[in-house]
Order: sequence, then structure tokens, then C-alpha cells
Amino acid sequence: MDSQLLLVLGLGLVFVALVLVFSYLFLRQAGPTGVERSLAVIDAVHVTAPKDLRAQELARPFSERVVDPLLTSFVQVGRRFTPDERVLNWDNAKLFDPAP
Repeated sequence: MDSQLLLVLGLGLVFVALVLVFSYLFLRQAGPTGVERSLAVIDAVHVTAPKDLRAQELARPFSERVVDPLLTSFVQVGRRFTPDERVLNWDNAKLFDPAP
């Protein structure tokens, strides 16, 4: 091959390589991507999380924390043993029974 052709081809490849490197450096995304973005979200969650969960839970009234759940469970137990509920359960069991 001609030495001038090799020189031009070599300079052309160097020019293409420089264009690719500079285009990568200047045209890539400015914001965080991938793991950096995930770490930023985790840091944001830690910042907004309440510091003292026990104090926050105890700030709710006693009736809301203790009495209301107890009453709800008592009502559910009472509904289980009422005649209407027992008949409904018996009818459902009868519907799904394969024997006639």
C-alpha cells in the first residue's frame, strides 16, 4: 500500500475515535442513572421516614389503639354465632356438598 494512503487512513481513524470519545463525554445523560438513581431514592426514603415510631404510635388515643380493635373482634365473633349467619353458612355448605 501507498504510505500516503496509510497516513490518511490512520489520521481518519484517529479523527473518528476522537469524535466518538467527545460525543460520548458531551452527549451522555446529565442525570443519575441506574444504581445512582436507586440510591438517591433510598436516601430520600430514609430522610422522610419518621424518627421515633414509638412516640408516633403512642400519640394516637388509647381508644383508637386498643378499644376499637377489641370491639371489632368481639363484633366479628358475635356475628359468627348469630342465627342468620349460621343459616347462611349451612346453605353455603349444602350448595358445595357433592352428595345429594
